Amino acid sequence: MTPGDQLARAAALLSAHAPGGEVLALSGGLVYRVHAGGTEATGAATLEVPDAWLDAGHLHWVMRAGTLVGLLHTPDVPGAALTGALEALLGAPDRPAAPGDVEGGVWLPDLPVALALTDADGTVQQVNHAWLTLLALEPGAATGSDIRAYVPQARAALFERRQAALPLARAALVGAGRAGRSVRGTVRPARGGLVWALHDATDEALADDQVDAVLQAVPGPAVIAQADGRIVRANAAFRALTPARPRTLTDARVWGGLPSARVRDALAEALGGVPATLAVTHAGRAYDVRFCASAGGHAAVLWADRTAANARDRALRAAEATLDAVLRATHDGVLLLDPAGHVQRANHAAQELLGVDPGGLTPDTWSARTRWPAGHAAPPAVVASGGTLPPEEITLTPRADAPRHLLVRADPLPEDFGGVVALHDLTPQRRSTLQLQQRATSDPLTSVANRAHFLERLDGTLRDAPAAVMVVSVDGFRDVQAVLGPAAADRLLVEVAARLQRLFRDRDLVARLAEDTFAVLLWGVQDPVNAARVAQRVHAAMLPTFRLGRTPTTRTASVGLALVPAGANAEGSVQDALTALRRAQGRGVGGTALFEAGMHEAARQELELLEDFRAALRDEGLELHYQPILRLADGRVVAFEAFLRWPHPTRGLLSPDKFLHVAETGGLSRAVGLWVVQAATAQQRAWRSAHPHLRTRMNINLSVRQLLDTPLVSDLVTHARSAPDLEFEVTETGLLDSGSAAFGTLDTLRNLGCTLTLDDFGTGTSSLTSLERVAFDRLKVDRALTARVTGSERQQRIVGGIAQLATQLGMSVIAEGIETAAQLQALRHAGCTHGQGFLFARPLLPEEAVAFALTDAPEASG
Repeated sequence: MTPGDQLARAAALLSAHAPGGEVLALSGGLVYRVHAGGTEATGAATLEVPDAWLDAGHLHWVMRAGTLVGLLHTPDVPGAALTGALEALLGAPDRPAAPGDVEGGVWLPDLPVALALTDADGTVQQVNHAWLTLLALEPGAATGSDIRAYVPQARAALFERRQAALPLARAALVGAGRAGRSVRGTVRPARGGLVWALHDATDEALADDQVDAVLQAVPGPAVIAQADGRIVRANAAFRALTPARPRTLTDARVWGGLPSARVRDALAEALGGVPATLAVTHAGRAYDVRFCASAGGHAAVLWADRTAANARDRALRAAEATLDAVLRATHDGVLLLDPAGHVQRANHAAQELLGVDPGGLTPDTWSARTRWPAGHAAPPAVVASGGTLPPEEITLTPRADAPRHLLVRADPLPEDFGGVVALHDLTPQRRSTLQLQQRATSDPLTSVANRAHFLERLDGTLRDAPAAVMVVSVDGFRDVQAVLGPAAADRLLVEVAARLQRLFRDRDLVARLAEDTFAVLLWGVQDPVNAARVAQRVHAAMLPTFRLGRTPTTRTASVGLALVPAGANAEGSVQDALTALRRAQGRGVGGTALFEAGMHEAARQELELLEDFRAALRDEGLELHYQPILRLADGRVVAFEAFLRWPHPTRGLLSPDKFLHVAETGGLSRAVGLWVVQAATAQQRAWRSAHPHLRTRMNINLSVRQLLDTPLVSDLVTHARSAPDLEFEVTETGLLDSGSAAFGTLDTLRNLGCTLTLDDFGTGTSSLTSLERVAFDRLKVDRALTARVTGSERQQRIVGGIAQLATQLGMSVIAEGIETAAQLQALRHAGCTHGQGFLFARPLLPEEAVAFALTDAPEASG
């Protein structure tokens, strides 16, 4: 068989057995694509599976004697007849055409496909064994016969005489020995004659007959439709429903105005494996039309007449609506029970009175979930026995903490339909009182005890026994509020309260004292060692991360402890623990302190200092001092750094380390930051107005907390727009943990023309991440490095490396804390361009600072 004949036979096989399939065949050193319509060269020399074949359909490897001779791809699983024939065909050796071949190719008598060769008029010239078997013919009986005698499709095929392949629709064979047999296939031209290919479709015809029988047995309209909506079968009820005989499901005459798109969607859902139902009105009747998948990629569509059922449903709904309206209108609880005593319906008032789901109240569970006085039968038992329960006042307790005083009666319904139970609440005032008591003793956010209840319990405990009071404050709580918002801060408090409750004994009490502060009453604890162990358990409980948003966060807590003897004052005991807490907070985050004598005096002094500072802030009692920043090349003043000072009337001039922690605990951080910005920008404008030629910058320090303070940031932006040559210094400590908000604020200030300086570079927390995320203009070397720069050549190289890095990033370098001429010389040599320190000037009053700038400050000698 020649390669061309092999490929032609393969196309014939696909046309007969898998019209939608394709074959990639290797013939003569080239790969050909074979389909039902013919063959075409691909240009490739090796067999490779196309990507599209891997997405859908079925792939079969055609092998012959262990050699791959082709690739078969079909929409459905290919039959063994097709794969076997292709293996025989594509694996056949090439040879010249023989006289008996069809179009030069071998007849392949062993193929499972039934093949016959006729002349143009249908006279059989040659058949294979499969043909004889399928048509029940004896060998030799077919040759010379008229194919129309037993193949019913042949007449039409001969009439059309196409020049290409013609499909033969399924039809029943005729003649003796062929009763009940059906075939389908193709016929194609060959050497002036025709090649006929048939395969047995008897099972297919039987299945279709069975489907038809099922359709006719369905009481309502029913059809079988293809994926495109074409109706392939319909029963008599459907034809009666639509006398117009529509050919497709999307015909508007079928659906009474329902959009055809909804029909297509329902059909697609069903074919995808999800049954769909449409409600349709047709000719005044209501139908539920159900779409579901059927065999062969078809869909079965069934109409169920809902007209009468809908009318009954409407009547039932109207009756139920009337009953529901009556039940809602009464303030008493009403339950309808079936003859067995099960609750069938209960109005809202009954559910409120019982405090449980009435559906779960059975005769067995009613008594278990409610308490009745001795000698009283519960209403379900009364109804089940057919009796009557006269009005009687009882106490019903569905929950142990919520007793109800009710007037209850039960009456039977006629015709053994069960009974009705009426509940009249006599104690709304008592429930209201109980709710008020609960609200008065618990915190509404965290559900732990509130301050008043805690003090009451502590007072009662201390009358008879000693105890310990522990207060726990969440470190950095205000930062959580600023960065993640109030909702996340509330979730943090709820989780902390839950962890504390899981940590302690039932006889201990957890309470919320203030916004971020909790208290714990530790009954009987008097040993400092045991108290410290309890504090360690609290710190351990805070270690797991808190999920307050997209990113998990960790929090620590500060703990204050007070050991209280029996008979002590409850309020004073709490104050002792709070005083210890402030001492712990002063030591840093995650600390613990035990109250000691003398702490109250320190706390009192801090409170006095806070009130003095609050007055100074209010009465303009604060000052800014300005330290000059010089250009080291020529000693000219280029900027002033603003430093906050407080001239206290009795304590003298105080630096921020003496009072800022008090301001923060007093909630004055925002006010202080705003005052500094306002005062510094006002001084800058005043200097520019009095000395237009003075072009010094004004450097203002900002903390990460201030960068996260939205109102303060808004004021910063306002002043940045109006004040000239502002420069903001930010320490890297905490910047990387602040999230994107702080970096966003820095970007905003820079876009407004402000200069940014990364302060204290070279400390233990320095990294390159901040330099990557924000385009800083200057880098300030920490004073610790300045102090050590003359200590060794290695220290000078470290500073030189920092200066080189800054220069490569386009930043100038400022060294702070310069105090000696030797330091100045070393810093110049290392590459620092600017500097400040006591060698040049301490922080100066405004008039001293401007005078210093106007008289070119001389450099220190050496």
